Amino acid sequence: MTGILLASRAGRRYLAVLGGFAALGALCSRYGFKLQFAPAHDAVVLAVPEMCAVFLAAAALIVTRSRLWIIDRFGVRSRRWLPAIGAAVAVIAGPQLVLVAAVAAGVPEGTWPHAATSVLFLAALGVLVAPFAGTLRATWLMFGLELTLTVLAQLGPSIAAWSPLATIGWPSAGTVPVGRVGIAVLTTVAAFAVTVRTLGYSGPAWQRDHASG
Repeated sequence: MTGILLASRAGRRYLAVLGGFAALGALCSRYGFKLQFAPAHDAVVLAVPEMCAVFLAAAALIVTRSRLWIIDRFGVRSRRWLPAIGAAVAVIAGPQLVLVAAVAAGVPEGTWPHAATSVLFLAALGVLVAPFAGTLRATWLMFGLELTLTVLAQLGPSIAAWSPLATIGWPSAGTVPVGRVGIAVLTTVAAFAVTVRTLGYSGPAWQRDHASG
């Protein structure tokens, strides 16, 4: 089944996108965008490898739908959920490979655990929401949530304490709170459960995605 998925047109597109973002993340492993809207508080950083990983998750949602998500949705009785699970793994696990490439290239110390936790949460959230809201809305949610929560985390430390994202501080990243790791893991479990139940699509999302293209 894995060979069939990777040999499909969507699978080849996914591998190409993965390779591109992994290379970009490695080349820009030591770069990030420093955000400090409130001078009284420490700056936060959007690391370029983290952004590449989130872009990959969004791209994976788009290129794997609807081919990989529904190869076995119609006409196949047994193990219909395998292609959908394979696509969900590609969306959730693939971005971590971008971060691995960045680590190999030498990211600043303490950056990777925060980025990995945030990317896991955002990618899993996209997989969780996409079957109900549609692909594009899920990707916009991922981007919007990352940017909004990062900005809010800089504006107020009290807001950052409630954020599900493990925001990177500047210059010291520190450790990732266990609560944020737990949220990312629970979101991932929920994403796979929804994928098995829906095969990656609900009726309204199917109509919405196919009506738009």
